[in-house]
Amino acid sequence: MEYHDTRILIADENVTSRVQLKEALLRAGYRHIEEAAGGDEALSKIDRFHPDIAIIDIWLAQLDGIGVIRASRNLDY
Repeated sequence: MEYHDTRILIADENVTSRVQLKEALLRAGYRHIEEAAGGDEALSKIDRFHPDIAIIDIWLAQLDGIGVIRASRNLDY
């Protein structure tokens, strides 16, 4: 199996959705996967983890998916 160096962030409040998506990505050969349960946590992980791809639920509480993307533009990296 070929392994991928792509860094992926999954942000979703639904733990079942996160686990299922992570398992599918792992089966596909992705190994650098982080998870976030909310918008604030997703923004923090974007700042720390610097994902190549972020899969973000649009309906996150407090800071929604659009807010995460907008706020991430202001991060320095």
